[in-house]
This record gives sequence, structure tokens and C-alpha cells, in this order.
Amino acid sequence: MAHRLVLETFTGPCPSGMEGCHNDGNPKNLFRENLRWDTHKNNSKDMSKHGTQFYAIGSKSGRSKLNNWKVRIIKRLLEDKFLTPKEIAAIFNISLPTISNIKCKKRWCHI
Repeated sequence: MAHRLVLETFTGPCPSGMEGCHNDGNPKNLFRENLRWDTHKNNSKDMSKHGTQFYAIGSKSGRSKLNNWKVRIIKRLLEDKFLTPKEIAAIFNISLPTISNIKCKKRWCHI
């Protein structure tokens, strides 16, 4: 990433546990004065403050056990009421609250 290259060139290698951050929240602003090494926690706070935080949803989240296809099947099974939510959760190796969140459209509502 370009911001890392600028930081490494002008301030040295990335210290352990740090990442490249944009002071103004604009990833296109690669001026040295706009960049710094900082912790992930502080970078997240900045992104939240600037409104540039990216939330991975659905299967784009690295921790997701589901994908769009599986969620469509789960929704269909919930509609058909042939299996209980507990049975559906067991089949897909997910928690009962996840099934509830899908059913109530709190999660995977983009499907």
C-alpha cells in the first residue's frame, strides 16, 4: 500500500504492533504530514471519527461460517418450518442466536 511505502521511506520500518494511519481519514492524501504509525485501536477510532470505517458483512467477514447460498437455504428452512431453529443451527454448525438474527433480519439482511 502506498501509505506504508511513504511511511517506511520517511520514518523507517513499521514498529511492531503498529499500522499506517491517515490523520485526516482520506486514503488518497499520501503527504507525509498526513501519515503516522499507530496502533490498530487508534486507527479504528480515527476511522470511526472520520466515517471511513469499513465493516465486512456476510461472507466477506473473515470469521463467517456462512455464505449467501447457505443463508438462503437457512431462510427457506425457517419459512418451511420443517426443522426447528435448533436443528438448523446444528446442521450448519452455528449458534441458535445466529439463526434468530437471520430470522429477525438483524444479520445477513442483505440476502
